[in-house]
Amino acid sequence: MFGSKGEKFPVVIVESMAVGVPFISTDVGVVRYFPGGLIVNSVEEMAGAIGNFMRDDNLYHNKSAEGRTYARQRMQIADKVDALEAIWKE
Repeated sequence: MFGSKGEKFPVVIVESMAVGVPFISTDVGVVRYFPGGLIVNSVEEMAGAIGNFMRDDNLYHNKSAEGRTYARQRMQIADKVDALEAIWKE
């Protein structure tokens, strides 16, 4: 769960995705663009989302796989370093 009111790039969400743990987050920063979790807008929605993950194994496993795949394909440190080096070389 990530209930922050202000973030740009919450690393804890990416770490969660990378190890296959679905996330529940408020709509902060770029989180809305990440697969592998649920976005909530209130404490009540967060409680409901927790319940959904606890009751629905398919939801949990599907979100887990979505997040893990995305993080491993798109969030590798070496790829980000290469992209940054390419910018510096321009």
